[in-house]
Amino acid sequence: AKQSRGPFPATGHKAVKPLGLVHMDVCGPMPETSLGGSRYVTTVLDDCTGLSAVAFTETKDAIGKKVRAIFEALENIAGRRVKEVRTDRGREFVNQTMGDYFSNKGIIHGTTVGYTPEQNGAAERLNRTLLEKTRAMLVESELPQQLWAEALATANYLRNISPVAGAKVTPHEAFMGTKPDISHLRVFGCAAYAHVPKEKRNKLEPVSR
Repeated sequence: AKQSRGPFPATGHKAVKPLGLVHMDVCGPMPETSLGGSRYVTTVLDDCTGLSAVAFTETKDAIGKKVRAIFEALENIAGRRVKEVRTDRGREFVNQTMGDYFSNKGIIHGTTVGYTPEQNGAAERLNRTLLEKTRAMLVESELPQQLWAEALATANYLRNISPVAGAKVTPHEAFMGTKPDISHLRVFGCAAYAHVPKEKRNKLEPVSR
């Protein structure tokens, strides 16, 4: 009755080149539907550089298409292809469509053993980090939970351009090869104004709103 599972040993290997190993996970459904109609977020983490990407979907059925788009974008930037993917055994990853995609691309798909999320620990930690930051940003800005996707996307962006413990450069620099520009950063939820084209305003109306 008092039995508990012991510490889980570290598994797998560390990739030495970008896209050599990619971790993926899905989080949801979220308590609120986002402004864009999403209930789920898929996280993608490059094992070598620590760069992460996120995608939002209304259902789990739409995840495959988002994953393919992320992979294509990352491969174009890195000039390399994804070699190995690690996920849990969720149906959004283990299905005929995704299996065919991985096979056609020559991608090795490794899955975790059932009920052992520790085997996909990198993705689990990323989810936890992003959700904690998202929660804090929404509370601090006093914005509604409906904006969770916008907050999470911002949290992921900030994570990529921020220093990481034990790393000499940010995930952005490690993957892109260039230092990130942070001059445009503002506080999440602050007032923002957009320029109004002169064709859409008269001479007395404000030039920005």
